[in-house]
Amino acid sequence: MKLPYIQDTPCTCASFKGFKATPKKPHHHDCARTAIIGTECLVCKHPIYSEVMDGGRYIMDGCSEFCALASDQEREGFLKLKGGEYGAYPCSECGCTIEDDYDPGSHCSSCSPKVEIRTLKARIAELEKIEDARIQAALDYAVRYGGIDEEHHKVWVIDQMVRALTGCPEVPGEATDANGKPYTYTAQGESEEYKEFVRDAKAGKNGPNTYSWREGICP
Repeated sequence: MKLPYIQDTPCTCASFKGFKATPKKPHHHDCARTAIIGTECLVCKHPIYSEVMDGGRYIMDGCSEFCALASDQEREGFLKLKGGEYGAYPCSECGCTIEDDYDPGSHCSSCSPKVEIRTLKARIAELEKIEDARIQAALDYAVRYGGIDEEHHKVWVIDQMVRALTGCPEVPGEATDANGKPYTYTAQGESEEYKEFVRDAKAGKNGPNTYSWREGICP
């Protein structure tokens, strides 16, 4: 059975002497079978494998169950299918046939839980990476500035550590040194998470400003 919608390339196998490639037959059988494995099907976008499994039974050499079982007319219809239109199309995960309103990238009912779990795990890993980066930034402030004297400088260090832990963006800052000379530096702005933290820290039984929150002075 011919693999569906695969771009042909000239036959390069030297073991079949006397084979002459033509536009209608660019490969001999064995070379055609091996040359395209690993490429992407132009219809279902799934990788080309040597075999396609259907319920534990291998049914053909190809890319997906959809391409294996669909007629040429059905495959052509899928290529013209637009989002929201009813029709047959392949599951973007396993390649089985779905008949419903077309939603690019959608999955069949069997694959949806697996995809959701994989997406959730990826999101958790991303959040853990962000959290680790915030903790490291806060520790860097503690190590770099924590030993500086004067209370207003230590208050600044605490505020900067809180900003780092709440994901505040970096912004350009300006200050004046002991000799009255201005200079610029990279400061931390305010994230929504930081603003919420400060509001909670200031709120109490006497209202939203029961307590104070000082930002300190940069050393």
